[in-house]
Amino acid sequence: MSIAAAVSTVELRDIVAARYAGSSFSVALVNSPGTVYDPASTVTRTFMSTEITAGTAGYGRQTISYTTSDIYAYTDEGIPLARKAATFSHDDSATTYSFTHVVLLRPAVVTASISGTTMTVTGVTSGTLAVGQVLTGTGVTAGTGITALGTGTGSNGTYTISTSQTLSSRTITAAEIVAVAPLANAATMSDGYDAVFYFDLKQFGYYQT
Repeated sequence: MSIAAAVSTVELRDIVAARYAGSSFSVALVNSPGTVYDPASTVTRTFMSTEITAGTAGYGRQTISYTTSDIYAYTDEGIPLARKAATFSHDDSATTYSFTHVVLLRPAVVTASISGTTMTVTGVTSGTLAVGQVLTGTGVTAGTGITALGTGTGSNGTYTISTSQTLSSRTITAAEIVAVAPLANAATMSDGYDAVFYFDLKQFGYYQT
């Protein structure tokens, strides 16, 4: 015998609000032909090491944010909670770049320094640090990731990273992958074109009023 449970509209909205309201996400482009991303086995830092280099023909990660008003825009019947767009623009230079995956990331922004394989975090602007996140920032070696917790357990403290390097205190972004969308064929950005990707956040659950 099965029993159907009903979740109230208010409860469902509160759950989504706790998870998404006031949150910002980053969207990145990765060029990894032939790679099938599997969250259970793919090493995040290895996968993200093939992200397009920031500044290449105007490339840079895009930011999308969710607000409380997005949550209350939900109407019913599987209608998206919010549709957010991330637009990547080519700068019309002679340089081109190709990509095979679009990646949605949840970032944590911190102030930190690095000595060898130890990152020391002295301030957290947003988010929470965790093992498996990939690091980006001025001077940070591509593909560097957090491999173990030290004295830090999400905020200030020390963390072990995958690649030895030395950096003075600066802003560093640590990001975990939320979702990966592979393209059927690699896309190439050139001639000042734009590429726009849409993300729909939906509330799931059966409820009745």
